Amino acid sequence: MQEFENAPEIIAIKDILREFFMGIIENIRGAFLGFGEWIVNLKTDVPPVLKLLGNSKVNAIAIIAILVYMVIVNIKTYMLFKADKRYACQGEERVPEWRLLTNLWMGGAIGGGIAMYRHHHKTKHKIFTVSCAVCIFLYIVLCSFIIGYLGFWTL
Repeated sequence: MQEFENAPEIIAIKDILREFFMGIIENIRGAFLGFGEWIVNLKTDVPPVLKLLGNSKVNAIAIIAILVYMVIVNIKTYMLFKADKRYACQGEERVPEWRLLTNLWMGGAIGGGIAMYRHHHKTKHKIFTVSCAVCIFLYIVLCSFIIGYLGFWTL
């Protein structure tokens, strides 16, 4: 295997791919720098909402509020999944699936995912496993955007 990786053809292909991807990265970086210069040179009045976001205390409160909300919703979703599993084992009335899915989509995907795999509940239902994965991905993107956006206005 070592001989194959050190073959001149493979090394040449690696160099070509490296140059190709470095060119793409440079173009993307240039586009972002150009966009940043365009934003800086843009002469408009700043909307009042953005002036509010320029206050670092307001941003800190907003970030803390978002984090507290996410923790509460995740704990609630975890408890709902745990209760539904207990009800299923005891033959009692179950938690409606729409309520579980709503809690997943309202920010409880991490708690729901932990509960699903810890208590082996709803893991064979594609709608729950796919919804949980998609929600976690979306929340990571959304939270990073919000935190980055709020952090941008405090600089």
